[in-house]
Amino acid sequence: QPEQLVAKTPLPWNQFWIILVLQFSDSLVFETLAPFTPQLIRDIGVTHGDETQVGYYDGMLHSSYYIAQTLTILYWSQLSDHIGRKPLILTASFAIASTML
Repeated sequence: QPEQLVAKTPLPWNQFWIILVLQFSDSLVFETLAPFTPQLIRDIGVTHGDETQVGYYDGMLHSSYYIAQTLTILYWSQLSDHIGRKPLILTASFAIASTML
C-alpha cells in the first residue's frame, strides 16, 4: 500500500517567536514587582497591622491583573479584527515598556 504524503501546515514560526517573546515580557513585567508587593501592602496599611491578611491582599492584587486581562480580551480581539494585529502588538509593547519606566 502506498503511503500518503501529508502536507505540513506552513506555520509562520518567525511571527510566533515574536508573539512568544512579547508574552514572556508581559509576565516578566508583572513578576518583577511580585517580591515587593507584600511590603507595599504592609506599608500602605491595608491590613491595619494584621500580618495574617497580607497574603490574602497580595493574592487579590496579583489576581486582579489576570482578571483584568480576562475581562478585556474580547475588546482587544475585536479591535484587532478592526485595525489589525500588528498595530495592537506595537501599542501593547509600547504600553508595557512605558509602564516599566
